[in-house]
Amino acid sequence: SLRYERGRLTSAATRGDGVVGEDVTENVLRIPGIPRRLDGEGHPDLVEVRGEIFFPVAAFEQLNAEQAAAGDRVFANPRNAASGSLRQKTEGKSAAGLDLVQRRLSRLRMFVHGIGAWPDPPVRAQSEVYELLRSWGLPTSAHARVEGSIDGVVAYVERFGENRHSVEHEIDGVV
Repeated sequence: SLRYERGRLTSAATRGDGVVGEDVTENVLRIPGIPRRLDGEGHPDLVEVRGEIFFPVAAFEQLNAEQAAAGDRVFANPRNAASGSLRQKTEGKSAAGLDLVQRRLSRLRMFVHGIGAWPDPPVRAQSEVYELLRSWGLPTSAHARVEGSIDGVVAYVERFGENRHSVEHEIDGVV
């Protein structure tokens, strides 16, 4: 969750156990593509946006290759690697350790997909949420689209299932 007050990023938190998350603001500020200030004007006093932080598949493979070359453990999957990287602490790290944290964080990406805290947002459909988030400069998935019928939705989901390996991030733990 990213919390923006009057258009300025003030905090970032994980979903944690579903009730209490971890403050990861310091690390989120190091992830490319997450704006510190929202584009445009007329932002609500407070808005919380929700999304997923992930390693693109190619970045994950590169990370694991570097880990193996350095004799370090490799990560089991991109989701766990992203979660662990996002939650890393920087206190007490050597210069080399800080560099490693920065390199990992610089490879992460985020897709924003929803609104958390915002009383009475001016949207009626999920597609309008995506349009609004994009207009603020927040990263959204290029794969989202509106279908005109249930058959269209089913066909789109099936097509994605068949082509899941062509997406830049893992789907359901599958790379």
